[in-house]
Amino acid sequence: MNRPALLRTGALLAFSLLSLQSAVAGTGSPPAPLAPSAVCAPLRTDAWIGASRSQAVSIGRQPLTPELQAAVPGGTALNDSRPFVGTLFWPDSSSPLPAPWPAVILLHGSGGTQCDLFTDARALASRGYVTLTLTQPDNRSGSSEASGVQALRSALAFLGSAANPVQAQTRQGDVALIGHSEGAGVVSLAQGLPGFGGVKAVVALDNLRRWLVGDPGAAVRSCARRPAYEVTPRVPALGFAKDAPCTETGDLGADVKLGAWTFWRSRGVPAVELVPAGYAHLTFTDRAASGAQLEMQVNLISAWLGRWLRQDQEALAGLGCLPSDFLSTQFRSALFLPGQPAETDLRAAQTAQTGCR
Repeated sequence: MNRPALLRTGALLAFSLLSLQSAVAGTGSPPAPLAPSAVCAPLRTDAWIGASRSQAVSIGRQPLTPELQAAVPGGTALNDSRPFVGTLFWPDSSSPLPAPWPAVILLHGSGGTQCDLFTDARALASRGYVTLTLTQPDNRSGSSEASGVQALRSALAFLGSAANPVQAQTRQGDVALIGHSEGAGVVSLAQGLPGFGGVKAVVALDNLRRWLVGDPGAAVRSCARRPAYEVTPRVPALGFAKDAPCTETGDLGADVKLGAWTFWRSRGVPAVELVPAGYAHLTFTDRAASGAQLEMQVNLISAWLGRWLRQDQEALAGLGCLPSDFLSTQFRSALFLPGQPAETDLRAAQTAQTGCR
């Protein structure tokens, strides 16, 4: 994909600042920021990331209710009391978007850390969101998915507590969840669970799931087990998938990435599934992505959040005309949005459009 095409798409997908209604700012002023956690150095310096403020935070663990324990594998086995560590970002004083701001919680995959999604968190903060990326230290244990749900519940509680240095500037009822790999499965599940009512949208980076475990469209080894723990589609979901089959199953056909999308559509809940051409599992993270790939990802996520957290009706206009070389030729991408016909082969639909090539 050439850079001009990428930037044109970014312009289409970025939410319109002019369309946003001014919100009443929260009382008080944010404290002076600390530098982002040294564990994630060196930080990317790309100009498109934008300016934000940040502070390292400690997030107390919230126990799972019996209902949540039963909803996730290993839920009754959690016995770790260590706080989660993370970094909170919020808009710089130069931001044209007034507080209070919607919030975004970002969760990495198995064996990862908060640094995997650090650039996403920084860039989204510069675009008018309070973002919280955290490390789930025990996510290789037998209760890994349960720990992920606990991490998200704890992060939600943190955002609404006095421990949040920008609590008064955070819109508690307008939250999005973003997860990569195992984190993608956890956010797919969590959005439909009790206690996550403030969540209004999710983004699943490889990949959106119908099943927490054993989903054929998942990545790495997540597809290998027998399908279990079916999710409940409740909020709009944006899925990204690598341009390769799940490691353990091999090629299951051009529609293998669309299982969760089809499930969301069957429930009447908006969903988009994108399979970028040539992307590997880690291309969605700071570990392997180029600056151009991260910029495109943030543009797409910004558009999704703008539509569902800011109610910007024009935010997703660019999704119907992505660069012709962006989407995979071997796996289908799909779109299901209000007021539009469902597209089960987004690349083919765009190729057929005049002026969209």
